[in-house]
Amino acid sequence: MRLTIILFFIIVTTSSCHFFEPRDTSYDTPIKSLTQLNNLTGSWKATAETYELLKQRKYKVDSMSLVFRNDSTFVITNLPDCINDGFGESIDGKLYKVAGKWSVQKNKRDWEIEMAFDKNELFQAKTYMNFDIAITDSIYQLYWYLGDPDDAEPITFEKPI
Repeated sequence: MRLTIILFFIIVTTSSCHFFEPRDTSYDTPIKSLTQLNNLTGSWKATAETYELLKQRKYKVDSMSLVFRNDSTFVITNLPDCINDGFGESIDGKLYKVAGKWSVQKNKRDWEIEMAFDKNELFQAKTYMNFDIAITDSIYQLYWYLGDPDDAEPITFEKPI
C-alpha cells in the first residue's frame, strides 16, 4: 500500500505542467529581483518565432505589439483569439486590439507580469493572465503559452533592457 501511494505521488507530480521546463530556458536569466524590472514600460515586439507559430495556426499577422505605459495600463495590437482558448486553438481566426492594466507579481520561483484584460470583443469579462518574464542577452522576453505549457508554444514579446 505504501509503495502504491509513493508511486501515485511520483506520477502526479512529474506529469503536471511546468514540472519539466516547457522550453529550453538554459539561456534565460529568470527574474529573481524586482530591481531587474526597472525598464518595462514602452514598446515590445513579437518575435519571429511567434509569427511563425501564428502562421502555422493560419493567422495572417505581420505585426503584433505590446505597449506598457507608466500609468500601469497596456495595449496589445493584433492579439490572436487563440490566446483566449484553453487549448490554444483559434476561435474564429481573428486578431484583436486589447487593453487593460498590468502589474508585477511574485510567484513561487520568480517574478511575472499579471495582465488584467478589460472586457472587450475577445474577452467577455475582465480576464487575468500571468505572463512569464526572463532576460536573455540583455533583452526582456515575455511569454504566454498557447494550450499546454509543456508543448512549448509561446507567444513571445521582446524589449531591449
